[in-house]
This record gives sequence, C-alpha cells and structure tokens, in this order.
Amino acid sequence: MARKMKSMNAVKVEPVCCEERILKHCHQIYTDTDNGLITIAQSVGKTLLPPSKKITVMLIGNQSAGKSSFINWYIEEQIPFKTQGFTFVTSMSDRKSLTSNETFRLYPHFKRLQEVKGVSEYVSTEICTSRQKHFSLVTFVDTPGLVDGDMKYPFDVDQAILQLGDMCDLILVFFAPMGEALCKRTLNIVEQLYERQGDRLCFYLSKADEARGESGRQGVMMQIVQELRKRPGLSKCAIEMPTIYIPNPNKPSQCVNQIEEVCHAIHKTIKLVVQNRQNTLQKDCDLICEAVTDTLDNDRQCSKEKMKAWRLSCALGLLGFSILLLFILTLGILHRDLLELALGIYGAETLLLYLTPLMMVLDSLPVQFQLITCGFLMQLSIVLNILAFLLFHAKPTLSIKQKRQLQEKLEYVQQVVKIKKELTPGFGVLPPPPLAPPLPPGEVPLFSLPPSAPGAETVKSRKPVQTMFQPQLNCQTPNQVEGTVCNKLDDEHLLKVPQKEMIPEKKDTTLLTKKDTTPPKFSLCFADLVLPFGIGQYPTMPKVLQENLKTELKMRQLKRQFSHGAIQDINKVPQNDLIPELKKRQQLKRQVTE
Repeated sequence: MARKMKSMNAVKVEPVCCEERILKHCHQIYTDTDNGLITIAQSVGKTLLPPSKKITVMLIGNQSAGKSSFINWYIEEQIPFKTQGFTFVTSMSDRKSLTSNETFRLYPHFKRLQEVKGVSEYVSTEICTSRQKHFSLVTFVDTPGLVDGDMKYPFDVDQAILQLGDMCDLILVFFAPMGEALCKRTLNIVEQLYERQGDRLCFYLSKADEARGESGRQGVMMQIVQELRKRPGLSKCAIEMPTIYIPNPNKPSQCVNQIEEVCHAIHKTIKLVVQNRQNTLQKDCDLICEAVTDTLDNDRQCSKEKMKAWRLSCALGLLGFSILLLFILTLGILHRDLLELALGIYGAETLLLYLTPLMMVLDSLPVQFQLITCGFLMQLSIVLNILAFLLFHAKPTLSIKQKRQLQEKLEYVQQVVKIKKELTPGFGVLPPPPLAPPLPPGEVPLFSLPPSAPGAETVKSRKPVQTMFQPQLNCQTPNQVEGTVCNKLDDEHLLKVPQKEMIPEKKDTTLLTKKDTTPPKFSLCFADLVLPFGIGQYPTMPKVLQENLKTELKMRQLKRQFSHGAIQDINKVPQNDLIPELKKRQQLKRQVTE
C-alpha cells in the first residue's frame, strides 16, 4: 500500500523546466540568508533587489476587452477580478487571496506603485494552484478597463499603468471590435508606453468572433491601425494585430483564432528574461566585487594614514608628558617641600643638583611671571594630549576578522559567477582545432587516416576520454615515411626495471639499428592534430593535456635519434632524459584517464 501511495505522489509531481530551474537558482543566490548577494551588498553599502522567479505580463485595454477572460483561459481556472483595481494572478501551492499590503510584501519590486496616490487600496493578488502552459513562470497583472467620458477613477489610472509598464516584462494590448475600440485614453497610454518600452508591447484584436463577418473585422483593424498611425510616437512602428478569441466548442466560428500567438509571445519573453537574469547576475556580482575590492583598498589606505597619525599622536603625547613633567618640576622648585614629599630629601637634593641652571633662571624672574609660566605649561600639556588622542582615533579601520569576512565574501561572489557561467548552454566546450593550410598541388600529405575496420561503427568505447586524448607512440614522422619505422617503447616494462639494471653493459642493439623494409603503417592520434600547429594555438586546452603533448614531443625526438642512427648504442642514451620522461608520461596517462 505504501508503495502505491509513493507511486501516486510521484505521478503528481510536475516536471520543472530548465527556465524555471535557472530563475529559482538565481533568486536563491540573491536571497540566501547566510551568503546571499543582498546580504553581501548591504555589508559594503550597496542595495540590491531580489530578482523575481517569474515574468510579469500586464494586460491593458478598453472596458470589456477580454483581459480577464484570457487570463482564465490561460490558467484554466475561474478567478474573480475587480473592475476598478489592479489584480495580480500567480501560481503557488495553495489557493489564496492577498490584500494590498501582503501584495507589496510578495512583490517588493512593485512598491514604486505606492507613489501613485490612492492606488494602494485597489491592489490585490489571487493565488491559484494551476500550472497550465507556462503559468508557473508567469504573473499576470489585470488592469482596470479604460473608458472615455465622465467616468472618474479613485486614483490616477494613467500614471499607475505607466509605472507598472516600466516594471513589467511584457505588455499585451487588447482592442475589442465591439464598444469603444478607439478609446482615446487607451491610445494615449499606448503611445506613452511605446515611447518608454516599445519592444515589450504586443497588439491583439480580442473577441474577434463577435465581429460581423470578415469584412467587419478587417474594417475594425483598419480603423485601429489608422488611429495608431496618427500618433507621432506610433507612426514609425510596425503594427501587427493577430485576431484572437476564447475558443468555445458550443459556439463554433469561422474566424481564424491566433490565440496561440499570445502563448508563443509569453514563452519567448520567458527565454529572454532568463538571459537577462543571468546578465543581471553577472553585473551585480561585478558590482559587489568592485565594492568589496574598493573597501579593502580604502582600508589599506586608511591603515597607512592611521599609522602616520599614530606616530604623530605618540610624538605629541610624549611632548605633552614632558611638558607636564616640566610643570611638576617647576612647582617643585617653587615649593621645595612638595618636591621633598614626592621624592624624599635625598631625591629632591639630587634632582635640584641637576636643575641648578633652571633654578637660577626662575629665580631671576619675578614670582608673577613664574606662575604664568607654570599655567602655560599645564595648558600646553593638556592640549597636546587631547590632540594625540584625537589623532589616534581619527580614522577607524577594519579589524582582522572583518577583513577575513570580506575576503571570503569576495571569493564566494567569484564562485557565483562561475556557477552562472555553467548554467549557460555551451560553456566549457573547447573550440575546434584550426584547419590545416591547404597543400600545394602535387604534394602528398604526411599522414592520412587509416581505413576503418569492418564493424568499427558498432563498437563503443567504455572510456572515450582515454581513447581520445591518450597519445600513441606509433605515430610516424615525415622522416619515417622514407622507410624507417620507429620501434614502440614499452613504458610499463621499462619502469618496472631498476635504473641500474635497465641498461646492461652488453646488449644486442641490432634491433635498434636494423631497418624494416615493410611499408609503413600510419596511425592518427591527437598529438598529430595539435603539434603541427603548436600548443600555443590552444589557450583553453587543459594543463594536463598540454603537459602530455609536450612529453609526447620529447619522446618523439628521442625516438627520431634512434631511427636516424644518431645514437648507435643504447648505452649512450641519456638516462636523465629518458627515465623522467617515461615516469612523467605514465603519471599523465593516469590523470587523463581519471
């Protein structure tokens, strides 16, 4: 029974599309309580808003243009709407209705709408559980119907719609063929929206099935287009107006229904918003990195200035303390009993012995001037000590803990940028190698692809990375085409033999000097494709692969010396070159295989 319940719950789980996963991931990066970008930005004095996990689609039009009916058709539910207010419709796990205050908490981006006087009381949110079409990624905004005449709104509806238009991702303009299709208020708002957000507007002729035949629909569309063309801001735009209506099986119509074009426009906007979210994430990360770097640089500069101020404060403090001592000594000279009380008779006599010149100067001055001198020294000492204290605490700097936290935040933000790039399709793919220059006519290529073995297409390698990047030692060089074939070096066998016993004194070298008369067999490896052009042409090549190719080039040079007879005896092979290359090559093979 439990297994059946688990299977039923698994069936109910809705699949999450790639766009929804990316938007949620971007939102989580901003709103994380510990390491969110918003928290990090606040620590460096920057303000960021969390990106929405959905796109916002606003519907405007004259009264009874079919805006609410389209939303109900899209979500396949019946939602009540207010005719004189703004209603947000979104998808969540529970069915709820939110008031204006809760709506602005749910959508902090729309708090600018509160600047319009009186509009806060006419904003509400309807939350439903539908996930039809792409509703899990869409938030609809139903606006009040626009009419001309003496009808008064409790708020400035034009300014409110313009404010929402700046914050929405897509704006759907519905014109109904019945009633006031050419509402001046609607045309004025559309003109202002096009001047601000012209690329977000889409025009549709709603309720097209209610028009009187095809000629009636064409006439209404011509009138609407002509009125739009008369507007200076809309005279140069290309206007497309598909005909849409809510399909009703009980009321068939011969009118062409292009309502799927609206769904296609919404889906296209979702993909565009996903790209914009990633670009915004990149910009915000760069902004935070720059702010953190500036904060650390300013702190270093403040630390240097504080060190200078600390030295100056120490000098002023010592000077003030010295003047204070001089003041005390002056009082001691004037009042010897105080000096004897502080230092004793022997100490006072010893000190007065060294201060005899000062005593002679003070005795030559009148008593009133001596008192003035003591007061001046006291005041100067106090002023110098106060200046030393102020200079020491003039510029506060960051503590070691705060610096470490900022450095950790900087590293985290840089990792966020890497995660964002990994979400981008195609990131991390190596560019294809450059094509070889064409050969002159009459010349034969140095190597060619071997003929495919029978049944080779059906064979699948279990380790594609190893077979693709593993260097082969039996690759031929241009000099080997002339008839010399290089012998294959068994790396593992040579590595198992001790270094002292690897090269015996008496060894048969006939195999190394003997030339093979059989025709050469060519085999193509990855090194043959890269080495002719140089490793420098591949800046994005992994470091392990670069080292492997360099080792392959070193081994080919050693083997070429064997094949050309440059080394007649194996005892003359430099062990310091051969053994490290063999060991290094085996290590690189294991790394590439892993």
